[in-house]
Amino acid sequence: MKQVFKIYIDQIHDGKTLSFDKYLSKEDFEIEDEENLIFEKPFHLKLKAYLADDLIIINYDVNFYVKIHCSICNELTEIEHDLKNQYFTKEVSSISLCFNPLEEIKSSCLIEIPPYVECKNNCPSREDIKKYFKKEDNKHFPFSKIEE
Repeated sequence: MKQVFKIYIDQIHDGKTLSFDKYLSKEDFEIEDEENLIFEKPFHLKLKAYLADDLIIINYDVNFYVKIHCSICNELTEIEHDLKNQYFTKEVSSISLCFNPLEEIKSSCLIEIPPYVECKNNCPSREDIKKYFKKEDNKHFPFSKIEE
């Protein structure tokens, strides 16, 4: 992981808070585009770090865009993700001098990407394939008329 910024323990001792507000590229996170996952715009990261006893507390917001193929028409569609008020901790004893939080932030971003998306949240091609969808039959709920 690139050392775009580092959190030095001595910068956040005695109740000090370290803050970042940066735009980072996919290269900063060491993310490579794949056929089904493309990052063209930078990540906007707002981060605060502070000490609490023997832990470094990292609080961050990250906003990013990713292009994924629509699950209906297979066209690339861009979706926005806005992760707000995320936290993670790191034990001070596991850090020698400095700490780079980007690996943890990268993981939380990738987890938030949905496996399936539709363009415009309702793909126009959906009507073309609607005839292949399973038709809803009248469902029977045998216990629906039971009174309490």
